Amino acid sequence: MKKIINVLALVMVGMLASCNTDPGPDYYNNVPAIVHYDNSQQLFIKTSYGLFAAPELAGKYFIEGQCLWTSFIVDPDNQPSEGITTASSMQYIEVDHTAAEKVESLIDSYMDPIDDAVLYALTVGNTLFFGFEHQAPKGQIYDYEIIFNEEKVIDEDGVKTPILYIKALKRNVPSETTITTVGEFYAFDMTVLLDYMKAQNPTIGKIKLYLEYKTGVDTEGNDVYKKFHDYPVTWPLY
Repeated sequence: MKKIINVLALVMVGMLASCNTDPGPDYYNNVPAIVHYDNSQQLFIKTSYGLFAAPELAGKYFIEGQCLWTSFIVDPDNQPSEGITTASSMQYIEVDHTAAEKVESLIDSYMDPIDDAVLYALTVGNTLFFGFEHQAPKGQIYDYEIIFNEEKVIDEDGVKTPILYIKALKRNVPSETTITTVGEFYAFDMTVLLDYMKAQNPTIGKIKLYLEYKTGVDTEGNDVYKKFHDYPVTWPLY
């Protein structure tokens, strides 16, 4: 059975990645991770904290690049292999992921509104993970996409900061109409955006971007978007 992180606990701690660095074992909580296999097919997870061997995930039939949202422990005094940092007490959920797209128009089939969303964005390599809460009917399931248009930017002191749009598509019609707070986890491969930004400025060391989501339409039928935050996500380039 797949080990599941307590989603309520994630919401209560703000879904922000953290690591305890007091003496003794290190506890890594709510850490986005990407599955990676080395040449010997040993399973590792890539995180913003580094690369960790994850033998407890062996046999789960993850593909290379599978995205996870994890919590785990690293005990520096109890490492099975020299030169390899091994994680234990793994908890995880599998995170759906897709690629960002550069588009000419924001109008497509992903047109369902997202209500009262709070976003927590974290990056690992070229992948943007987000966990967020929003209001939805109980049992409602969504697919998500993230798109950008090179004309949709905010000019900040002569620097063009792109706006990315997270959009939703309902996958089902829930049997209940009760509105509840839904916790979602998703990930996007942002290679197309990063390559575009680096082509615009080859010497750039990091990029900033704003994230918006659709909340509905106005009286004239135009889509209405809202920023998740007033400040941009900062992304170092490797």
